[in-house]
Amino acid sequence: MRAPLLAVLTGLLLLLVAPSPVAAEVPVGPSTLSPDGRRVAEVRRRGEPGEGDDALYVDGKLRWSLAPFRRARVEALPVWSKSGDAVAFVARDAAGVGTLVVTLVTGAAAPTTLTWRLPAGTIGRSVSWLGPTRVAAGPRELEPRVIASFSATAE
Repeated sequence: MRAPLLAVLTGLLLLLVAPSPVAAEVPVGPSTLSPDGRRVAEVRRRGEPGEGDDALYVDGKLRWSLAPFRRARVEALPVWSKSGDAVAFVARDAAGVGTLVVTLVTGAAAPTTLTWRLPAGTIGRSVSWLGPTRVAAGPRELEPRVIASFSATAE
């Protein structure tokens, strides 16, 4: 009789110390290595299951997220610039508003995040770098519907 009682007590103990699902961070899609292989960009879903927001982490540090409760979803996974100093992707909130996001991770202006709202109806499943400071989003790679340019200088 002792073995079943021990199993029941162990099960109760496990339930009491199990982590809360509210604090969950779950990777969404594959991690992306920088061109030199030294940095990692990863999208994680943060918050309650089914209700959380996607967020961008670079080398384990939070670099971008929408305001809480907007249920942001990354539509196009992060793509590193050729030089490895920036990551670009497309996110869409619960209302369907798309945003092209560029996060500068190294250089004089880092860490900085730049965003551009996509015109209504724009499909942004793919992101392409067209140069060091030009990025495009569209339905497929190199089929841009939106092109954004920026300059990065230290203030």
